[in-house]
Amino acid sequence: MSAQLATPSARMSTDATVDALWLGTLHELCARVAHELKGAMNGVSVNLEVVRSRAEKPDVKASSLTTYTSAAAAQFDVVIELSAALLRLARAPRVPVELGATVRDVAMLLQRAAKADGRRLDVEGSFEGLGITSADGNAARLAIGASFLTAIESSSHVEARPGANATLRIVSCDGVVLASPPRPVIDALADAGIRIAAEASAISISFP
Repeated sequence: MSAQLATPSARMSTDATVDALWLGTLHELCARVAHELKGAMNGVSVNLEVVRSRAEKPDVKASSLTTYTSAAAAQFDVVIELSAALLRLARAPRVPVELGATVRDVAMLLQRAAKADGRRLDVEGSFEGLGITSADGNAARLAIGASFLTAIESSSHVEARPGANATLRIVSCDGVVLASPPRPVIDALADAGIRIAAEASAISISFP
């Protein structure tokens, strides 16, 4: 599935342009993770139905249900994690924006989706050092989300790493040259003070 990032057709203010682009990116993130979320919810439902039906039978030992209750609990944890990340990204961003938290939320959603497509997204190191940014919250989300989406579309194995001076690096581990986000995204982010630089098999995102 190719990343389809919506681009405003008319000249708009920087904030309005960023908001429109972020909305398109959020839609793509939701589309990517929808199958994994539905699968986890189905896993909870199926395992709990097995527990319910067996528990109604006489002389059923509680120990015989452990496998199913454990599986349901594990799947429910996935539902909670994915839903919480989606809700945080869907809400209005808190000011100032914590970059590490945004990286973790976007990566959490896309790691499972990438794995389902036979791809791999790794997050290496602590992103707490990225700190906060003075950039608009939706601009920061757009930079991270759009860059991750185009990166995992380009390469079968991508790794995100924290860089120096509030820089996020996304690296291709299979040597493939990573595609940058669409030009309207790069231009809108530049207006918001965020710079995306393409390197050999890597993308660097610098935040103010």
